Amino acid sequence: MITLKYLVLGLTYLGFGLGYLPGLRMNRAAIAIVGSALAVALGILNFRF
Repeated sequence: MITLKYLVLGLTYLGFGLGYLPGLRMNRAAIAIVGSALAVALGILNFRF
C-alpha cells in the first residue's frame, strides 16, 4: 500500500515535470486532478484541518 502511494505521488510529479504523461493524453491540469483524486482515495490527503 505504501508503495502504491509513492507510485501515485511519483507519477504525479513526473507528469508535472514533463508537462504530460507518456502514453496518455493528459496535460498538467488533468494530471493535477487525477493525482489529487487518487491521493484522496488512497488516504495520502484528507479533508481534516
